[in-house]
Amino acid sequence: MQTVAVILSVLTIFGLVLQMLWDHLRHKVDLLSTRNVFYLGLINFQFFPIAVSLGVDTYMRKLTPSNPAAAGMTFIALSWLFLIIFNIGYKRGWIAEAVARRVHSKFPVPSPNVLLMLGFVFLAFGAFNRFIVMTTPLINTLGAIFSIGFLCTAAGCAMWAWLPRMWNPVYAIPAIFLTLSSMLVAMHLSFGRRDLLSVVLACVWAAYWGYLRERGNFAIFSRLGGIGAVGVILLALLSATRGEGGQIRGITQILSDIRSAQVSSGIQHMATVQDSGPITLYLIDTRPDDIPYDTLHTLKYFITQPIPRAIWPEKPMALGMEIVTQAGVRGLARGFSYGPGIIGHIANDNPYLALPIYALFFAVALSFLDRLCRYQLFNPFVMIPVGAGLGELMAIPRGEVGLFVFRCVFMFLTAWLGMWAVAKALMAMGIQLQSAGAADEEWTEAEEEYPEQLAETPQAGEPEGFPSLAGYHPRSASDGAGGGA
Repeated sequence: MQTVAVILSVLTIFGLVLQMLWDHLRHKVDLLSTRNVFYLGLINFQFFPIAVSLGVDTYMRKLTPSNPAAAGMTFIALSWLFLIIFNIGYKRGWIAEAVARRVHSKFPVPSPNVLLMLGFVFLAFGAFNRFIVMTTPLINTLGAIFSIGFLCTAAGCAMWAWLPRMWNPVYAIPAIFLTLSSMLVAMHLSFGRRDLLSVVLACVWAAYWGYLRERGNFAIFSRLGGIGAVGVILLALLSATRGEGGQIRGITQILSDIRSAQVSSGIQHMATVQDSGPITLYLIDTRPDDIPYDTLHTLKYFITQPIPRAIWPEKPMALGMEIVTQAGVRGLARGFSYGPGIIGHIANDNPYLALPIYALFFAVALSFLDRLCRYQLFNPFVMIPVGAGLGELMAIPRGEVGLFVFRCVFMFLTAWLGMWAVAKALMAMGIQLQSAGAADEEWTEAEEEYPEQLAETPQAGEPEGFPSLAGYHPRSASDGAGGGA
């Protein structure tokens, strides 16, 4: 049975990868979509580590399941049922379609110069929140969230402005400065990799939607691969230096440790040391016989996130921290938290209720974001905020789910409202967001480069799927961006 669970986990990985490629090639779902980022999280934090854990019979200290084979097969059943419900909800859209069609930006597509200007403003906001607000009691948690939202926005604006004119130093030099500075600031006072990962994914997201999406599959895979490789190296360096004790370090300490770090050991660490797989098996094995269900604990933890624990000490604890206490694990830093895995959360939260609720929630939420991208794909005032919380989105399958969903939502709102406020301030100062004649130039280029797509404009009320890569009318970019409520 244990071997069967390993085989089925590996087959599920291949199935998810094939679904992503098939939907991309058939122009149904973009290669870089929020759904696919979520899928990558499922593969990296659930199916792969569980296959490894069951395959070599290795589990976490004091957290070994009594019956790994049964836990593995239960994991397969729960995860497959989750994916079935998720895919049905994602494809149907339901309220996601109606809401996405009604969301508009009030601002036109900005010029590259304005984007770089926005980037410097958000880098300053991010640094202020990272170095000042994040060290202030009571508001330090929100300061950490705001800082990454702003830093992701800065990096996204830089990449959106730079990539279409990559070899022009007027754009390349400030964009590279903005991107690297955002990554460095994101590492300050950060033990985990999510903050840096968020900035890296914001760059990849902006590169894809701002330039590479319509350049063909070779450009997409080759150039995104190059950008991703740089991000993987940085993440590997951070992984190789951080240790396992849970220490939070400043940027100077991190840079000092990186000098002697090995990229290869960091990559190996990221590929093999994923506690969420074995922890998921432990939770499945112990609920509800040894430890009773904590019904919808993740939902309660999400709702109570904004309340400081200093004001409400009895508010729900993170499941990953409760596991440490329940199992009596010693020798960890104060506040250390395991990754329970999304299926582990479901097993703890009463799967009869939690599984359909959580699967439908993520299906509708990600369907909304991906449909929003389809309707506003040309406008960075919409697209860049969507990419601001991708590091948290990818980490949701690892858990702590309630925390990561909260952070993802607030990073999105931070970027969205921040871009809105800064754009309004620039306009009040008399700065034009769009270069004169920019809309006409974009329209002429689109006619020349994609003439075959102009005849296939998606119609409202499209019943089947949402072919975000199919033909569209490029003028809708400026129309949709300028309209809005």
